[in-house]
Amino acid sequence: MNSRIVIGLAAALALALAACGPSQPPLLAAREVRPVADKAAWSGLPRLPVTRGVVFRGQPGVSAFNIHNYLEYDGQRFVIMWTSGAVHEGEAGSRVMRAVSNDGLTWSKPTFLTPPPPPGQRYFARGYWRRGDETLALVSSDHEGDYFGSDLKMLAFAPGDEPDQPWRLRGTLAPGVITNFPPRRLADGAWFESSRDSAMRPGFLKGGAAAWNSWTPIAVPPPSARWEWRLWPATPAERRPAGEAWKSWLRIPLPMRIRPQLDEPIWWALPDGRLTALYRDNSGRRLYRAMGSADGAVWTRPRRTNFPDASSKMAGLRLSGGLYVMVSNPRPDNKERSPLALSVSRDGLSFTAMAILLDEPTARRAFGNRKTPGYQYPQLLEHGGRLLVAYSRNKEDIEVIGVAVSDIEALASGAPRR
Repeated sequence: MNSRIVIGLAAALALALAACGPSQPPLLAAREVRPVADKAAWSGLPRLPVTRGVVFRGQPGVSAFNIHNYLEYDGQRFVIMWTSGAVHEGEAGSRVMRAVSNDGLTWSKPTFLTPPPPPGQRYFARGYWRRGDETLALVSSDHEGDYFGSDLKMLAFAPGDEPDQPWRLRGTLAPGVITNFPPRRLADGAWFESSRDSAMRPGFLKGGAAAWNSWTPIAVPPPSARWEWRLWPATPAERRPAGEAWKSWLRIPLPMRIRPQLDEPIWWALPDGRLTALYRDNSGRRLYRAMGSADGAVWTRPRRTNFPDASSKMAGLRLSGGLYVMVSNPRPDNKERSPLALSVSRDGLSFTAMAILLDEPTARRAFGNRKTPGYQYPQLLEHGGRLLVAYSRNKEDIEVIGVAVSDIEALASGAPRR
């Protein structure tokens, strides 16, 4: 064989092995869960008892679109914020609302956290940041259109003098990015948060210690493309132009090269200090995972895992007792974001059990684009022996459920309540 061919093949093999990186444990290690289109199998998962509360019911034509909920405890009471729009997702004029609660389930009448955005602009809620004695409300801003506008930036609002009045603008936290969750501290004392830029490239921001608006962007290597069998043409018949109706009968399986579209990462620190991040993939139905150094400065290329996903935002944290929990929409064959499920891990790398939180059928009450039935965009808070899960129902209503931490511990030990 030609020596150049041999060298070329060896180099290609070396590159392939380098791209694979060191082996990682499977993200999903729960024996009763398989990523298959089997509704009965998903409905047969164990269920965790929940207590329920309603934060806000959207009103058609006024506040019919509600999502991006973020929950926090300020030392005296629970506070929540979310994005509210009149009709559609991402429309100009969307602003941030807030409410308060003494128990996490019964909520006050909501008020606007932000003033109206400038004409043609929109505000998205991004969470409360408790930075020492100061609390800042993080809000993204850009112009109406695709995600995201070239004028994308993160803003910070501070409480005003009147509790029921909109907060005052503190300034720009970071230009050109939108964050996913409020910052959390690393072991080295710096604040750290996941982000996306205007081109939807996920990364991280590190800083916030010397000044609230001082951040260093950290890039993550892009994931490798993958080959999948896909039906062609991929566009459903009802969405084709009239002149292409003849293609309705044509559904041919073809191998296609898919470029992952990673989005809305979550992250946490592992027991050994390293970081790990999980990503939804808008091009598929599995989560991706990347591994990071303890200081968050260096990340591996995200790799596809065996954990199923409905291509929806998830949330995760490490409980005070040491368990890791993630709440997501894991059923991959369902066009709805249901069920809402909780998965539990002891090491932060492999989830060994999963249980249903909510899976009752839902239906929207008002018209609006991008409205997906189900329970979506969860956000988590542990307090007083409970895990509180805030979420949006049908992208219309904001609700909160409480789960006893003792029930989560029982799930992890293999003895869940049904």
